[in-house]
Amino acid sequence: MDDPFLADALEGYAIAGVNVATDIAELKGRLAQKTMPEGRQAASAKVIPLQTTERKNNFRLLKVAAMLLFVAGAAFAVYQFGFNKKAESIAQNEPAKQQKIN
Repeated sequence: MDDPFLADALEGYAIAGVNVATDIAELKGRLAQKTMPEGRQAASAKVIPLQTTERKNNFRLLKVAAMLLFVAGAAFAVYQFGFNKKAESIAQNEPAKQQKIN
């Protein structure tokens, strides 16, 4: 009774009208149906595909586009910071030479 979940379960089975045997039989049947190999499943079982080929192709194209965008951005950053070294000149204010008047 130290476990609160166990205590709640036992209290639920103490309620009148609960048939433990039928509940266990139903659970065993549902478990057997889910663990049955795919080839032996009943014809009424509905198969839902997890991924379709269209969705997979779209994600593949998005991955390629993202990769190309990343590579282009990295190449542009390397060009800007690595190869674009212009001679930095500082503006200097030199006084103009005055001509002597004779």
